[in-house]
Amino acid sequence: MKQLFSWLTSSRGFDSTEFPPLVDEDLITYDWARIIERSLERLGITEDSVVIEIRVTGYLPKGLPCYSGFIKIMRWMPQITPILLLNLPLIDDRIRKDIQALDQSKQAHFAGLWIHASAHMRDAPPAFMRPQSSPVSVL
Repeated sequence: MKQLFSWLTSSRGFDSTEFPPLVDEDLITYDWARIIERSLERLGITEDSVVIEIRVTGYLPKGLPCYSGFIKIMRWMPQITPILLLNLPLIDDRIRKDIQALDQSKQAHFAGLWIHASAHMRDAPPAFMRPQSSPVSVL
């Protein structure tokens, strides 16, 4: 969340000692990122092992903005990361329900979660990080 606040302040031309005025987009981004962060904390995923971003990914025909949540896995945790990946549909559904409970869900649409691994992921199994030695040939 510290990264999100520093991005909000720097992108609006404020230094870290001033509190910037927040617009609806900022509130949606902050609140929805907190919901995702709390959901991941319940699974045991620590703040230093993921980076959470909320971005506008498009607009509905009625003009409502569509926001997507992006989770970048920065550190492989042997007991937790596979559970996160296998249960993504359930996690996405739970986060959707939490977001729909907010008043902001009437001002914007939640398009879903995207999870991807960092190119510099720490503690990943070597099999995941080694490059392919040769392309797959088709007979």
